[in-house]
Amino acid sequence: MKCNPAVATIAIDLAKYIFQLLAVDAHGNVLESHRLARAAFIAFWHNRAPVRVVMEACGSAHHFGRWLTALGHQVILIPAQYVRPYVRRSKTDAADCLAMIEAVRAIDLKPVPIKSELQQVIQLLHRARQQWQETRTARINLARGLLREFGIVIPEGAERGQQAMRAALGHEALDQRMRDLIASLLEEIRTLEHPFTTERHVNGSIPSTSSPAARPRCGKADNYADLRGRLNDRPRTCGFHDVPADDPATSRTDRRLHRSNRDEAEQDQSA
Repeated sequence: MKCNPAVATIAIDLAKYIFQLLAVDAHGNVLESHRLARAAFIAFWHNRAPVRVVMEACGSAHHFGRWLTALGHQVILIPAQYVRPYVRRSKTDAADCLAMIEAVRAIDLKPVPIKSELQQVIQLLHRARQQWQETRTARINLARGLLREFGIVIPEGAERGQQAMRAALGHEALDQRMRDLIASLLEEIRTLEHPFTTERHVNGSIPSTSSPAARPRCGKADNYADLRGRLNDRPRTCGFHDVPADDPATSRTDRRLHRSNRDEAEQDQSA
């Protein structure tokens, strides 16, 4: 594909498979419009003179931002809320590209800084931990509600609640099926609380979940005394507590989330 020397800015509407590109000159006149598959999109940038590239700060934007910056282009990531007011008529990929061209000309535009790979790793670790924490809370609430149907009241708090649930496994009001169900939930909660530190992720030592040994164990427990012992011996950390709060690669939101996670762990340990 020939390179037009008059092209000054290229807007990209990112997607999984089909990418929309719109090239304009210094005055905003449209010179080229392309709809490319992923392989053709990568080839489009080979041997292309440096230009200004505009993208919405959406999924994979930071990845392509780093890649295009390494090729010598000036990449600007625009928040999606800044682009939306410039979309004309119906929302299409081409209309989004044209809206980006209009939005980037605003003098008060505040672009999104392109994150490094380390910054993205730390952010995604916090996001994954938050998802695990929400899943753990949902499982605890489910077990608490099930036991309440049999007159067993579970106190508030993650640690206190799990201790009461382990003690309730031998309650006379529960039959074998309910004991198996509560034991399965406790095993899943234990798996969600397994330490998963940032250092192991950064070094690439993430344990594989494809092997049966790494999957959550939610089967029937034959020996409830042994189950209670294994649950009591589990680590008391909820993971990600070793992320340095003063790491310059972490954002303000990451540091605030880290502090809340650390305070929660200290409260659980003091309970």
